[in-house]
Amino acid sequence: MMRYFMLFSIALGAACSDPPPNGDGIVDAGTAGQCVDDNDCNGQRCVGGLCETPASDAGAQSSCSEDFECPQGHRCENGACRRNDNCARNADCPEGSVCQEGACVDGEAPAVRLTAEPRSVAVSFVDAADVVSVPVAIINRGSAVIMLESVEMQGSFAFALETQPELPLRLVPEQSVQWIVVYSADDLVPDEATLFVRTDKEAQRFLQIPLISFTKNPETPQQDPCVSVTPSSLQFGTVNRGQSVSRTFTLEGCGPTPVTVTGIHRGRTLFMPLSATFALVQPPTFPLNLAQGEQQVITVSYTPRRAGTYFGYWEVRSTDANNPRQRVNVRARTDAPPIAGQGLHIRMEWNTDLNDIDLHLLAPNGRFFDCPGDCFFSNSSPDWGQQGDFRDDPF
Repeated sequence: MMRYFMLFSIALGAACSDPPPNGDGIVDAGTAGQCVDDNDCNGQRCVGGLCETPASDAGAQSSCSEDFECPQGHRCENGACRRNDNCARNADCPEGSVCQEGACVDGEAPAVRLTAEPRSVAVSFVDAADVVSVPVAIINRGSAVIMLESVEMQGSFAFALETQPELPLRLVPEQSVQWIVVYSADDLVPDEATLFVRTDKEAQRFLQIPLISFTKNPETPQQDPCVSVTPSSLQFGTVNRGQSVSRTFTLEGCGPTPVTVTGIHRGRTLFMPLSATFALVQPPTFPLNLAQGEQQVITVSYTPRRAGTYFGYWEVRSTDANNPRQRVNVRARTDAPPIAGQGLHIRMEWNTDLNDIDLHLLAPNGRFFDCPGDCFFSNSSPDWGQQGDFRDDPF
């Protein structure tokens, strides 16, 4: 019988405590104006044995009724803004200091780096009624926790988000969220827009994602080699494990001179290649030359062995003068089998505002973060047991 090892890892905030009391149970405040440490200075800093107001406190209000009336890293205490000595996160500390083990210490805050994949979106369309969907991943590549506060689309109304995200949304380092940008053509005129993502960080208040569209309608003169790829997204719906469903897209030459399609490659989303559950069925030999009006139908199959939502894109590379790399997005879903039929089922819930939990299931002789033997967030469906048989695999 095979035995597996499971680990729950929980990250909790460090706890803080008040300064130790003296013999009579009262915190020693020291002689007025003199000090041993900051605790003796009632909100000021102890410098050379004397209580002084630090430069970061110079702009603090002299009176207050609520904490929000005080500068960052200060709290309202007895009607006055006082510097925080204890903290739970960097936002609790004054500028120029960070929270370490429950106390504010001088130092640089974690790096803020929010990125998008792709960084910009370019879609092509043929007819005025075309609808194109493009997945966009928002990724926290820095070392700081980032809160996404709002999302706004500016520019052409032809661009929109498929669903309005629930905000605010907290992203820990290396965490990502995927949104679907939808373009609905209403004429043959190219459109432009920008997706603005607002964060809680001054270092990067906005992430901007440019969005553009351009037509490849056969009636619109194309002066250079051109290939039209339609549709630009394939939806496979829900497919049961072990079954296979196919969808097609068409390549068509749309310029006065022949265009050469050099290949169709698996795209990379979040630095991971398109799942092998998607495959090209009897693809043509590349390079493929297409004259104006000449077509080539490409068949894509989806054959899932494991449950989950799968998405990504195929990249069509060609000598198209304006868009040499075009995407065909794919998306499919496979539901998990009934719980009653499984040997082990684990469900976890947690408050992502307070902690971050990872779940690992190790095979015999498996090691953490080692993909062949560790079933975890970056390797959610390894092939265990009988090789090639999805029925005995974890997911």
